Amino acid sequence: MAMFKKIVRNFGPEWGAAVMGTAAICITMQLSSEVAMPFSSLLYVGLGFYLLATVMLVTFLIPRTPRFFMYPALSNNFVYRR
Repeated sequence: MAMFKKIVRNFGPEWGAAVMGTAAICITMQLSSEVAMPFSSLLYVGLGFYLLATVMLVTFLIPRTPRFFMYPALSNNFVYRR
């Protein structure tokens, strides 16, 4: 349990960039396959990256969601204040 708390505490929003980057590769592959050929292998590679991005999103939400409840002070650091 102590290891999960340590992971939750240190799991920041920067992990969302990994999901966005993987999804960008997916979109690029899909658009490239439409330009090259309708049944290009790039479409299937893009589908693989889409599934990987979906799995990463769900996996990264598991430690990210409890952080809002367990450490609310850390979660409020990213709110813009005047």
